[in-house]
Amino acid sequence: MFNRCDSAVRRGIRKAEAAGLQVEFSRGAEAMRDFYALHCTTRQRHGLPPQPFRFLENIQQHVLEQDRGFIVTARHGQRPVAAAVFFHFGMQAIYKFGASAYSAQNLRPNNLVMWSGLQRCAELGMQSLHLGRTSRGNEGLRRFKLGFGAQEEQISYAKYDFRKGCFVTDVDRAETWVNNIFRCLPTPFLRLAGRMLYPHLS
Repeated sequence: MFNRCDSAVRRGIRKAEAAGLQVEFSRGAEAMRDFYALHCTTRQRHGLPPQPFRFLENIQQHVLEQDRGFIVTARHGQRPVAAAVFFHFGMQAIYKFGASAYSAQNLRPNNLVMWSGLQRCAELGMQSLHLGRTSRGNEGLRRFKLGFGAQEEQISYAKYDFRKGCFVTDVDRAETWVNNIFRCLPTPFLRLAGRMLYPHLS
């Protein structure tokens, strides 16, 4: 699996290891709290409100604690600098959420977290790992996933307007003016926005 990764990804993994980053695997509530703190700062960088913490609590209690997934956390000393949530069922696994501290990006913690998650899935006997959907406009995330040897498949969507009685074109809303507003909001306001907005989103 390591040889299937791009050379830049392999260098990033080695750099993270040389920097002394330590990896932990957990299904516990404390690991989810560490992930949520990183998740909030990551969503702010992307101009998005985080999901309510109760949503992630439910994942921890009803998915991870039922041996259907795990959290990978990379620490620099005692400080969590990157984390990811993986689900698995039967022989299939999926990378669901990832987050990191921007101040530690030079240590390449995301490379180490993803690589460690891949290794754990292999140890558990998983036959495949799905890396999730990515907007075509998010070139950085696409490149990151492809760097681990992923095979990209295009998913085509059709949007039907019942008022007009026909299919209509839509645009990729990966980045809009709204994202700039959310980037400026303090973390407590972003968390409040997440609690208010997500129950009403499909």
